[in-house]
Amino acid sequence: MPITDKEYCQRLVFIRQLMRKKDLDALIVYSWKRGQVTYISGYWPGYMANMAMVIIPQEGELSLLIRLPFDLERAKQASWIDDIRIASTLSKFASCCTQILGKKGFNSRKVGFVAGDATVDEMPY
Repeated sequence: MPITDKEYCQRLVFIRQLMRKKDLDALIVYSWKRGQVTYISGYWPGYMANMAMVIIPQEGELSLLIRLPFDLERAKQASWIDDIRIASTLSKFASCCTQILGKKGFNSRKVGFVAGDATVDEMPY
């Protein structure tokens, strides 16, 4: 049974409530073969070399970053998030994320990071 848009909205409301409690202006959710991104976006980065990231501002539109260009159509079908971008390498993930946060005015704000236990080894920064 597919998860409804209403359920994703409720999840986002809950996440943003927790963000307010932690005084976070934005939250970066990263996953590689794990469920963090799927929980909020509906997109599962299920290929061995794939990964994904969701940027959640306290208010406004979310952004979904995926790694594999050929998977863009599947991401659009699976996710309710409109802003879906391709960041084909780990360093492009970091620069794209920084660019999105900068455009949304989060350069000097408090940003949280949700990831799995291997993220320290996976991310270059």
